[in-house]
Amino acid sequence: MAAGCNQTEMRRIRRLPIVFASPTMRTMRWHVQYREGGTDHLVRYPNPEEAIESACRLIDEGCDVYGMGTGSLINSIGRDEIARIYAFWARPKTPFVRTEN
Repeated sequence: MAAGCNQTEMRRIRRLPIVFASPTMRTMRWHVQYREGGTDHLVRYPNPEEAIESACRLIDEGCDVYGMGTGSLINSIGRDEIARIYAFWARPKTPFVRTEN
């Protein structure tokens, strides 16, 4: 498990988009807010998986991802929460290091 991310937190992260499956919730789009080259950007996605994948790739590219969510732009998942998600996402990309004796 990634540093700072336990099973309870991961269950909570997986539940983020689910409030109740009302017609409104099913059509809600996720947004990712980021800064690149001094310019703020907002991109929308149809589901949380695509938003999380995009946010993590943007972080890999050196962008400052500062918000993600479904509600208003001021009511987004913040940097700390995004950093936890990124740590979990990035872990499979980092292989175990073999040390020589």
